[in-house]
Amino acid sequence: MLLLQRSTPGYALFVAFAVSASLSAQSQDGLTGTLVILNKGEATATFIDVASGEAVARLPTGQGP
Repeated sequence: MLLLQRSTPGYALFVAFAVSASLSAQSQDGLTGTLVILNKGEATATFIDVASGEAVARLPTGQGP
């Protein structure tokens, strides 16, 4: 079992991957839009295309998004 603390950079990547995989499985149902994942540890926001499950952008947010 993989355990990651919320403050580690790997945690945000893991969450983004899990959400992306889940949305990819559900995209057959016609889900659309953009999912925004905020990562406080890296001070970034990742934008994921819900239909494809792909990350389309990662932007810096400053401290504490």
